[in-house]
Amino acid sequence: MKAVNIYEVVRVINSAPLFLNEHHERFENSLKSLNVKTVYEQNFHQEICSAIKSLGIDNGNLRIDTIVSENTSKCVISVKQINHRYPEPEQYKHGIKTCLYEHERPNPKKKIWHGKIRQKIDKIISATDYYEVLFYDENCILTEGSRSNLFFILENKLFTPKSENVLPGITRLKIFELAMQIGIKITEKDISISEIKNFDVAFISGTSPKILPVNTIENVSYNVENKLMRKLMLGFDKLIQQDIDGFKTCN
Repeated sequence: MKAVNIYEVVRVINSAPLFLNEHHERFENSLKSLNVKTVYEQNFHQEICSAIKSLGIDNGNLRIDTIVSENTSKCVISVKQINHRYPEPEQYKHGIKTCLYEHERPNPKKKIWHGKIRQKIDKIISATDYYEVLFYDENCILTEGSRSNLFFILENKLFTPKSENVLPGITRLKIFELAMQIGIKITEKDISISEIKNFDVAFISGTSPKILPVNTIENVSYNVENKLMRKLMLGFDKLIQQDIDGFKTCN
């Protein structure tokens, strides 16, 4: 197997790396799926803390990379600050526009960098007023966004594409936890393009956008003031604050 780039993007808020343990676990799982023995020349947590201090980051995104081949016995990680694009307050209030694009992630469970498709999507976004591009497969089944996971609401019930077809997002995981806390069931199912008009609400989730309302997918419009979605948004912000408050300052 040729070498692949396993990576994570961690958001830093008030100099604290958000949901660091969850990012570390997903990084480890990506490596283990390639039969890589997860022996680092550096410590995952220490390297991130070191970068936050040396770069003087209060708020921003860090990217953690390693280049590995199957059965690699040791990996070297690198950490760097990257540009971020956080939604504006108006986008949280009024929602964002999205479009559809046929693409299937080769290994949805592994966070592997695919530069060519990233360049194509970035060109679409830079040339339009779309905030995000949503992927669908050859059967016209929706999977995920280029940098996000996708959710729908119908009659106060949550729906999302099946876990086996998407990258297991950290924010997505937290939404599942929040839904359980408030007694809302999430149904994982195949959602076809023809079905998206049947839902009341759509939103995306991710490291940078957090939980972000979608006002349109192509020419289909959605309610951006839904009470359940807004409750999840407030709940997620509380989880962020709890994680920040519980983080031990980097020494």
